[in-house]
Amino acid sequence: MAEAPLIIGRNVRTILTIDAKKLTIYPVSGSVAPNLTEYDDNICGEERARLGSIVNWFDINLSVRAKDASPVLSFLGYIDDLDAEVPPQIIQMGILISPPGGNRQSFVARDITLGKWQLSWSNRADRVPIEIPMRASYFVKAATI
Repeated sequence: MAEAPLIIGRNVRTILTIDAKKLTIYPVSGSVAPNLTEYDDNICGEERARLGSIVNWFDINLSVRAKDASPVLSFLGYIDDLDAEVPPQIIQMGILISPPGGNRQSFVARDITLGKWQLSWSNRADRVPIEIPMRASYFVKAATI
C-alpha cells in the first residue's frame, strides 16, 4: 500500500481578521509555537526530577505578500486604537490543513496581540514582504467544515 504524501505549503490556508474584517494577504510561510515555562521539581529520595511545563502563550509568525497596502492600514488602525486607549480591535487567525487524501483539520488562534510587524522592500523585481509576528493566548482545534 502506498503511503500518503506529506503535507506541503499548498495544503495550508491561513485567514487573518482584524475587527471581523478579513485581511487580503497571501502567506508565503508561517509558524506557530508555544511559549513555555519549563520546571523541574527535585524531591528528596526520588531518583529523578519531576518535570513539567506551563504554556504561557503561542508565538505566531507570518510572512505574507499583499496586493495593496490594506494590511498596513489595518495595523496602523490597531495602533491608533491602542494610542486612544479604547478597547483593542479583535484579531483572530484561522488555519486549515487539507492534506492529500482528506482528513482536513482546522485551528483557531484567539486573543491575539499584534507584535512588531515589518514592511520591507528591495529591488524592483522582488515582491514586497510583510512580516507579522503575533502572540495568542489560545491556539485550539476548531470544527472543520
